[in-house]
Amino acid sequence: MMLCTLPIAIIGYAVIANVSSARVKYGMTIMMATGLYSSVPPVLGWLANNSAGHYKRATAAALQLAVANCGGFVTVFVYPMNEGPRYWKGHTIILGLLCGGWAL
Repeated sequence: MMLCTLPIAIIGYAVIANVSSARVKYGMTIMMATGLYSSVPPVLGWLANNSAGHYKRATAAALQLAVANCGGFVTVFVYPMNEGPRYWKGHTIILGLLCGGWAL
């Protein structure tokens, strides 16, 4: 499922990083959200199905969610205010991470 949904987000980030039209950026934001938010449940299901025992499963899910929530802290440094409203560097970093995640 993730192999099908992550390319939607990758296309959205690739376009939004290189286009200046507000209408196109808005449309690509919808694509980014669609691709990203539909990729989260398969990760949680995959992790739960591949962890043996309920203690290991609970610990793995907690660690995965803890690491995922660190993204809010990293975002402050990836999207600094002085680079707005374009945020080319931030979008390309996230684009690279999405491509890496899709490849892995």
